[in-house]
Amino acid sequence: MGQGRVHAGFSGSRLLAGMAVVLLAGCGASPTSPTPSPGTLTTSPGTGVTTIPADTPAATGTALGATRFIAFGDSITCGTVSAPLIERYLAQLNCTPSNAYPERLLTLLQATVPAVQRTQLKVWNRGNPAEMAAYPQGEQRLREELAELMALPLGQQPQVLLLLMGVNDMNSGYTAARAASSVAYLAHIARGHNLSVLVATMPQTFPGLAPSGLLRDNSSPKIVAFNEELTRQLTGVPNVWMVDMYGAFGGTAAQRAGLMGIDGLHPTESGLQRMAETFRNEIIFRFPVRSGLQ
Repeated sequence: MGQGRVHAGFSGSRLLAGMAVVLLAGCGASPTSPTPSPGTLTTSPGTGVTTIPADTPAATGTALGATRFIAFGDSITCGTVSAPLIERYLAQLNCTPSNAYPERLLTLLQATVPAVQRTQLKVWNRGNPAEMAAYPQGEQRLREELAELMALPLGQQPQVLLLLMGVNDMNSGYTAARAASSVAYLAHIARGHNLSVLVATMPQTFPGLAPSGLLRDNSSPKIVAFNEELTRQLTGVPNVWMVDMYGAFGGTAAQRAGLMGIDGLHPTESGLQRMAETFRNEIIFRFPVRSGLQ
């Protein structure tokens, strides 16, 4: 990129609402695959605002076969929030774990499982702003995190890795294929520790302004290729499953739907909630109470 490296995890800033025009223009040029199921998106003819139906909560009392999860990623996992496109200004909150998707996921799971299982639930937030998946950053840190957590007593160790990463690799100049390979390798590291792995595709990013005022593309042209290559590399790997976060955000409608923020790189609060709901749904599907974890 001509402006140098841009990472998911930059410092707070306020940007004028005029950026909305630039960002909406960028949406039309974004790639469109994979896409959510037909009929999931509705667009208001008057405002052009796209909405996605609200999540349907799981039935209370749904027991789980896995209750301990480690969420690994960058500033998106850590809890960096961007304002919706319709806001007058960008007021970005940096790495707020209490607002992040792992904490939201824990709340959702607590409302899902039987009362007897609630005290067994644990979601570790291991998001680190501006980090790449590639060695020595994400790869080395994941090894260190797992070495620490897998040393806990039996019954307290994590069982499942939730993985959402790769945009910083692409923002640093790596190709979509190279970034996907780095993320896929993290999944294999986790499997080496006998963890099951849920790997999220990357929501569509959009052009936006850096805090310096320079326009950046946030690797938006690479997202679809990254998701496709990551899916290709991990499909069929035992106990590793893809989570369609791209589709859950509405593909290229993610920003118009208010799920991806005005900075084009980080989710809004609604987007973080959608992430938590999407992981919750996949956890319920993959880990019913009678399933065994290999």
